[in-house]
Amino acid sequence: TEQGRIIGTVGGGFLEHQVQKKAMTLFTLETSFIYRFQLSNEDLAKTGMICGGNVELYLEPLFPSNRDVPALFKRITQHIKANRSGILVTRIQESIHATDTDARLFIQEDGQTFGTLAAFDPEKINFHRDAPYDLISSNDGKTDFFVEKITTRPRIFLFGAGHVAIFVAQLAKLVGFSITVIDDRPEFASKKRFPSADELLVTDFNTVFD
Repeated sequence: TEQGRIIGTVGGGFLEHQVQKKAMTLFTLETSFIYRFQLSNEDLAKTGMICGGNVELYLEPLFPSNRDVPALFKRITQHIKANRSGILVTRIQESIHATDTDARLFIQEDGQTFGTLAAFDPEKINFHRDAPYDLISSNDGKTDFFVEKITTRPRIFLFGAGHVAIFVAQLAKLVGFSITVIDDRPEFASKKRFPSADELLVTDFNTVFD
């Protein structure tokens, strides 16, 4: 953040230190930047890093004055909380100004879109197998589009809110499940007993599938 707070990591060490320094300059420049690293064995020996190779990192400053950006991320957050899938497409290009509104496109699972990407053709999206993301080049080869899936969590239904279900819910939450607990007793299917549940249904078991 602008105050120097760091959230997340891109691997740590020398590379991350350099990225942090560059990122801070973008608050003044207010433009995107593609940071390219070529890490030779000699570079690694000097910095104490183990993993080598070529790395490209996309740095992009986000400012609240560009209201389209927080609105788009708010939409994506709502989608994630509702456990609905979607696709986010980001234009990867140097010198995109922070006020540019033509840099992102979010495609909901129903086909509705938010944001704009003038040069992007959604028909080009073609994920290989179960790949979570893809990088697509524009027709002129000057711009890349990073396409990433916003995926739904697998859902587990627990019929009966007894003591076994409590521990099953805890384990399921740890490995990423969306949890629905079903019981006909409100004192059992409660937030107090199942704080990690995404949904609690108090209903008769004979009619729950309706």
